[in-house]
This record gives sequence, C-alpha cells and structure tokens, in this order.
Amino acid sequence: MSSVAVEIVDIHKSFGKTRALRGASLLARMGEIHAIVGENGSGKSTLAKIASGIILPDSGTVSVFGATPRTPVAAIAAGVVTIYQEMMLAEELSVWENLFAGSDPTWRRQRSNTQKRAETHEVLSRLAACPIDPDARVADLTLSVKQWVVIARALVQKPRVLIFDESSAALDLEATSRLHEEMRALRDGGTAVLIVTHRIAEPSVPIRVRHLTG
Repeated sequence: MSSVAVEIVDIHKSFGKTRALRGASLLARMGEIHAIVGENGSGKSTLAKIASGIILPDSGTVSVFGATPRTPVAAIAAGVVTIYQEMMLAEELSVWENLFAGSDPTWRRQRSNTQKRAETHEVLSRLAACPIDPDARVADLTLSVKQWVVIARALVQKPRVLIFDESSAALDLEATSRLHEEMRALRDGGTAVLIVTHRIAEPSVPIRVRHLTG
C-alpha cells in the first residue's frame, strides 16, 4: 500500500483577476509533518482549503489516499480534518458538546454521552496545562483554553491528515511546545500533519518546509 497521504500537483486558482495559486505542488506521506509557509496573499490558506474540499482548483489535481475530495464531506470521509484560525465554537454549549458537534453522525451515535465526556477529559488532559471540565460552558473559557477545545475537537476524530490553518496564534510558547509534542505523537502514529503559517518558529519536531510566494 502506498504511503502517500496527500498529493497536490500543479494547482492553479484565481479569484476574479487575483491569482491565488500558480502551479503549487505538495507531496506528504503518512507520518510526515509539513509546514506551508508564506506571507499574506501567498495562497497558503487557499491551498489548505483545496485540500479540505472547501474550494475547487481551476486546474491541477488533489489526491488524499487516492481519492479526490471535492467537498468538505468527502475530505472528512478521506480522513482530512482541518483546524482553522477562526475558532467556530458554539459558545452556549459545553466543552464536550463542542468536541462532538459536526462530527460524522454514525461515529457520534456509537458513543454515549458518558464516553464523549471521558474522551473529552482524556484529550484535554494531554493538551492543556490546567484541568478543563468537559461540562463547562465554552463562553466561560479563556481564549487560550478555547483554542485547546478547537484542537481537541480535531484530535477526537482520529484524523489521517490534520491541517493547521494559522490555528495556533492564541497559544504561548509553553502551550506551543505541548502542541509540538502532540504533533510528534500524531506523526509517530502515521498521521500526515500540514501546518499553514506565515512564519515558522524554531521547531521542536522535524518538519518539511514548503514556501509559497504568491
């Protein structure tokens, strides 16, 4: 079986007269971490949205484990989970309800609420430096804790491809270090991790860097 997780070949994308991507390509294998780096307007988030099935390229090909995701639902079915900079949390719901909201309905129904609370506690205990009550209302959380909730929501789905789209800006250095530890564990488990960012800090985990210049 091929170890290729994501293969993007010669992608072009324009929005009106604005060219977002011109011939972008990327090959990510299982168990690799890639950073897609570029300034604002370089097309890096556009590339992430194409890999996530949110927008379609004008030309070029995208393959995720041999499938071509043309919708977000198809991308999720292929194992792609994306963490966006915009948190998109339901503020009035609890932490555990947010973690499982929007996930695959069949997968969600297989777990009781007790199991969902337990999974929420387990993943957030790994990520956050302080205890987070699964029943806490998201509106009452700090910005940094909300960021952990967003990240945990992606992790409970057991992604085969995890895309961070400028999504760790609210984390301090210590929290970023814990996130890198989680990335290392994902890599060791065979997940392909794509980090979309305008700058790459000194990494504590080996990564492959792809620069986009627009």
